[in-house]
Amino acid sequence: LSAAMAGMAALVALLAVLEVIVQVDTASGKQNGGLDEYDRKCEEIVAHSRQAGQFFNSGRQAEAHKKLEDAEASFRAAKKLQPKEPQAYISIATTMLNAQHFDDSVRYWNEAAPLMPKGRAREWAAGRATWAKYGKVSTKRDTVYANGQGNLTEALKLMEQQLQIFPDFPSLHHDKATALVMISALQEDVTADALGEFGQAQETSLRAWRAGLRATGASKCCESCGGVVVDWPGHLAGGRGGGLAAVDWVVDPADGQRYGCSAAGCEDEGFLDGRAFVARFEGSVGGPGIAIAGGDGLILDEAGCWLFLPSSGRWAQGAR
Repeated sequence: LSAAMAGMAALVALLAVLEVIVQVDTASGKQNGGLDEYDRKCEEIVAHSRQAGQFFNSGRQAEAHKKLEDAEASFRAAKKLQPKEPQAYISIATTMLNAQHFDDSVRYWNEAAPLMPKGRAREWAAGRATWAKYGKVSTKRDTVYANGQGNLTEALKLMEQQLQIFPDFPSLHHDKATALVMISALQEDVTADALGEFGQAQETSLRAWRAGLRATGASKCCESCGGVVVDWPGHLAGGRGGGLAAVDWVVDPADGQRYGCSAAGCEDEGFLDGRAFVARFEGSVGGPGIAIAGGDGLILDEAGCWLFLPSSGRWAQGAR
């Protein structure tokens, strides 16, 4: 996992843990006030976990492992006191996830779930178990991939495993497409697969973006309108302009040269160089309904749920 993703995951985990613990305490009828022995043991798990992280960060591996053992000892003591309370399971599962002991984390999350209230709390625990499984595969992939300098064939296999866990994760499709591009010099037949994965990254990004628009009420038609736009002039000519109001050609479109598309029937998928136009959208960029997003400069038409890709077409990064 990248440092940014790990940091975000830890923050989300902490917030969710606090929320679920409050729900569990309320459900079991605990009152605010002094801590009983069970609560103290749960606090010990968290304290040992924090110390283990500090030791790991300072290179004191043996002491870090000892603190993880202490955390598990506190967990066993807490479990003996209150075998049907989930708080200790949540704490030790989070500890093992942060320490990248993924199999142990999965086991503890699975043991915690039946002890939690039905509904949102159990779904959350199941989600954390899935995230731990994903973390195990991701750590292996990062090691094998080695920032593009490792075994790309093995890395692609691990990316497939990641996609089996989270099939709608846009950045995974983009990562797979990038790896396919990197090996295309040796395997020319993977170009179409790479373009397909870039497209999947953009389509899954579109679905996630639409969900956000629905949740905020920014669009009224996301279930029936919108999509990913690669061919801006064709989109406008087809009467589906939405926020796209005009396209003015700067270079004759007949002078374009297409790359990355050697198979018949993929004329709309490749990278087309040499054509240039100026597009005008209704309203100013950054104004209501129209925005620029991402490092590749995607145009978002929020009212119409359209995602306009820049000149790089299917190669554009739509996952961020």
